[in-house]
Amino acid sequence: EQNIADIGLVAFPQKSRQVEIVDFLEDRLVVICAPTHPLASQKAITLKDISEYKLIGFEIDNPSRKAIDHFLREAKVDIEPALSFDNIETMKRAVEVDAGIALIPSSTIAQEVKLGTLVAIEIKGKPLVRPLGIIYRKGRILYPAMKSFIATLTGK
Repeated sequence: EQNIADIGLVAFPQKSRQVEIVDFLEDRLVVICAPTHPLASQKAITLKDISEYKLIGFEIDNPSRKAIDHFLREAKVDIEPALSFDNIETMKRAVEVDAGIALIPSSTIAQEVKLGTLVAIEIKGKPLVRPLGIIYRKGRILYPAMKSFIATLTGK
């Protein structure tokens, strides 16, 4: 909006008169835990199943946190994060040392699951997704490189 960056990739893009949004991806959320955690043997759980465990979440003003709080309220699950961080990498490290569990976009944990440092557990019921958008300032001329970048990301 302030014309500082040419293009951005954001979770839960917000409509604005100054910003154009190109839908990019819907990333499914999963529960992650350490391999030694009691939930690690589960293939799928409900949101109610996580209520007895320490939750690691995003910081309160983060759009992903607001969405996860909404999903938990919808499921009538009353759980406040025991720890809150501003980025996914820090959350993953906290889960790896078994400081709690977290709801994380599935695309962000493929490497850790492959290495066996984290376990991903599906959430039963309605899929919980985090929409991602490509944003740029309305009225901005999109140079060929920017158009190509957007086309590469969206497959269009």
